[in-house]
Amino acid sequence: MKDNAADWHNLMLRWERLNDEGFGRANAIVVVVMKMERLMTSQRGVQDLEKFQFGPEGRKLPLFHSWSSKHFEGVSGLLLDSFRQELDLKQRILQEVAHTVSPDLCMVFLSCWLQQPYLPPHCRLSLEALLLETGHRAL
Repeated sequence: MKDNAADWHNLMLRWERLNDEGFGRANAIVVVVMKMERLMTSQRGVQDLEKFQFGPEGRKLPLFHSWSSKHFEGVSGLLLDSFRQELDLKQRILQEVAHTVSPDLCMVFLSCWLQQPYLPPHCRLSLEALLLETGHRAL
C-alpha cells in the first residue's frame, strides 16, 4: 500500500508536468501560426507597395534571382494556408482526445496528430525553393 501511494504521487506529479508541457507546446504552435499570419500580412504589404510604386504589373526586375513579389506572396499564402489547416486539425484532435474513453481510439487520434496531412511534401519543397531564391540556401 505504501508503495502504491508513492506510485500514485509520482504519477500525479508526472501528469502535472506533462499537462503543463502539453499546454506550453499547444500554445507555442498557436503562436507560430500567428507569426506566420503576420509574415503574410507583411508580404501583402510589400505587394501593395509595389503595385503603388510600379503600377498593377508590379516590379519588372526580380528582387532576388527570378521570383516576383507575387510569387513570394503565392508561396507564403500556400504555406500559411497549410499550417492554418494543420492547426485547425490539431485543435479538433485535442477536443476528440479530451472526450475519448477508448485507449485504441485515443491512439488513432494521436497518430493523426503525428501524420500532419495538411503539411504535404510540396510545402517543404516550396519552403526550400523560397530559401534558395532568397539566398538562404546555396544553389
